[in-house]
Amino acid sequence: MRMGVFTRILFTLLLFAVLGLCLLVFMSGFGFIGDELLMSVFGLYQANKILFAIGAGLIFIFCFPMLFFGILKKKEKGVRVENGGEGGVMITVPAIVDLAARYLANVPAIHAEKINILPLRGKTVKINLRLSTKPETDIPQTTEKVNSGIREYIKKYAGIEVSAVDIRIVPARNMQIAK
Repeated sequence: MRMGVFTRILFTLLLFAVLGLCLLVFMSGFGFIGDELLMSVFGLYQANKILFAIGAGLIFIFCFPMLFFGILKKKEKGVRVENGGEGGVMITVPAIVDLAARYLANVPAIHAEKINILPLRGKTVKINLRLSTKPETDIPQTTEKVNSGIREYIKKYAGIEVSAVDIRIVPARNMQIAK
């Protein structure tokens, strides 16, 4: 999750204040600056100078990396289907999920509850499906149709091999079952 601009500015200002205070305590604790600066802030500081310095050092170590929270973008996961001298083509995981969802929407008697794509080495993926079926559905026949059909569909429209399709049949959430 990325922070908004205003939140980022407030968080950065807070961290600068905490880091600055920790740096003052740390420097005073080890004798780099005089104690007079901090005596007005901490009444008990003189008795526990080394303890305050160690605590400030630990807080500094934990706060410094937080300055860079959210700066680095996560690499988008996908499958590289073509690498050329002038560039390449990568199909992202959400695009493959969309392809799988389009295929499953056209299969009667099932409803896709969840689709999970796991990119593997090369141009291959593993697909994990959570499906619910309508009552009186021939589950072995339907799952075999889904297994072979989704492999062909992904290969045809994305050029990606599907190494495995794991199907889990779960109870229908939104389908009304007549008794």
